[in-house]
Amino acid sequence: MKKISAYKIIAGIVLFYSLVGKTYSTRQGIPLINADYLVLDSVTLDGSGISIAIIDEGIDVTHPQLGGSSSCSVQAWKNDKVIGGWDFGQLDNREGDSLPCDSLRGGHGTRVAGIAAGLETDKGGDYFRGVATGAKLYSLNLARKNGKYGAFAMRDSLIWINQHWNDDPNNPIKVVLITGNYHDVEYNQFNTDNQDVYDNCDYLPKDKSWQSQFEALKAKGIVVISSSGNYGNKGGGSPGFRNGVDWPACLSSVNAISAVVDTGNPISIDEQSDLGEFTALLAPGSTTRTTYPGNTFRNFGDTSAAAPYAAGAAAVLQSASLHITNRYLSPDDLISALQQYGTLVTDNRKGSVGIKKPLINLRATIEGRFSVTLDTLR
Repeated sequence: MKKISAYKIIAGIVLFYSLVGKTYSTRQGIPLINADYLVLDSVTLDGSGISIAIIDEGIDVTHPQLGGSSSCSVQAWKNDKVIGGWDFGQLDNREGDSLPCDSLRGGHGTRVAGIAAGLETDKGGDYFRGVATGAKLYSLNLARKNGKYGAFAMRDSLIWINQHWNDDPNNPIKVVLITGNYHDVEYNQFNTDNQDVYDNCDYLPKDKSWQSQFEALKAKGIVVISSSGNYGNKGGGSPGFRNGVDWPACLSSVNAISAVVDTGNPISIDEQSDLGEFTALLAPGSTTRTTYPGNTFRNFGDTSAAAPYAAGAAAVLQSASLHITNRYLSPDDLISALQQYGTLVTDNRKGSVGIKKPLINLRATIEGRFSVTLDTLR
């Protein structure tokens, strides 16, 4: 937590303004989930004391909003924002090393990290910060130099997190974020026959070591957030569409996040977003301005953008729980609270079945779950 000064309060009035049109950024997406000014008795609830482990393509640790390391080297890559991680790809031809940087320069993991927990800036245009600016990050890289993922890299990442989640007791991993499209590598390896997933898929894969790792994370009090998939614009087909979600979002120990866009009134489901009864929460998708390798900012979208909004919200909620009650919420309690106080949005896209799911409302969740009244801008 950090104390907020009168100057920051005044600056906040300038930083936040209303949503306009379909395309938005963290400057608009953060207010969309009501996470733009979360202050209790002059203390900002910003995810402090919580770490988010991002399983993706690595993070550009030299980006100023992601800690600003001098380089990605054994001696220098860790910083005050990205405090740990591992490379399970082959970015430097040594599969399994301790340099989980975004060496591919593809930017997927870097963009995800910026939305979830990037530091505040006045140089990012429509990007001004992530959701949980006080949270720490762990980077688990899956990508090889050819852009493909190692077949068991994600399982190895889960094992690593289960072993290292409390390496920093002051900033334990309490949120795991998975945003890549892994069905081509891992989902189909286990004879799933490209089937659509309408309900939980705990029977997949047949190698249960995957499921056991997810369940072990949950038993440690770690909530797992995953993008639901981006096959919604196909209107049907495999592996997910407008009445289903992709793997691993369909696992019962994983929470699927689908995407919304703000088209005015009402808010609508992103055309590309997978969404089904197994979707846990909704968060902003569409085009989001966020961090990109090389100290720059670029657009990002769909459920890969929605999931880090949710992960950041989960980190802030856990941090608030620790601050207010001196204990963490269980993963089930955390997701239930976000669902209970969220704003229901109906999927009215062509080919959908009218499913209603809650869009995150972080301010309402904190106030309702803990019976407190947060400060307001003045």
